[in-house]
Formats: sequence, C-alpha cells, structure tokens
Amino acid sequence: MASSEIKPTRIELINLTRRIRLARKGLDLLKMKRTSLVMEFFAISRTVKGMRENIRSDMETSLDTVRLAEALSGLVNLER
Repeated sequence: MASSEIKPTRIELINLTRRIRLARKGLDLLKMKRTSLVMEFFAISRTVKGMRENIRSDMETSLDTVRLAEALSGLVNLER
C-alpha cells in the first residue's frame, strides 16, 4: 500500500493498527507451522534412515545366501 493511499485520519490509524496486528499473528502462526513441519520432517527422516539400514542388512544377507548357493550348486544350476 503506497503512502498516498492512506488517509491521515484516526479511523485509518485504527484500521492499519488492526491490519498490522493481524499480519503479525499470521506471521507467528506461519513460524509455528514451519517449526512443526521441520520437526515432522526430521522424525520421518530418522524412520527412513532406520529402514535403509534394515534394507542394507537384508541385502547383505541375501547376497551371502546367493553366493553360498552358487558355491554349492554352481552358477549354471541357479540360472535355470
């Protein structure tokens, strides 16, 4: 809002004060929401990290099993 659009009256001052108060409340709400979303993001991130470690461990176990099967029966028998 440009300064030329503001009328220098008491009512305008009251209206602008209300708008500023509302804008500050909105800003506070947005900051709280951002904080909440960041906390939720890190919680999900920790969960995903744990899942990734479980998958990595399962893959290592699976590869060990495949290597053992190859050693015991040969690669040709496994491909059939």
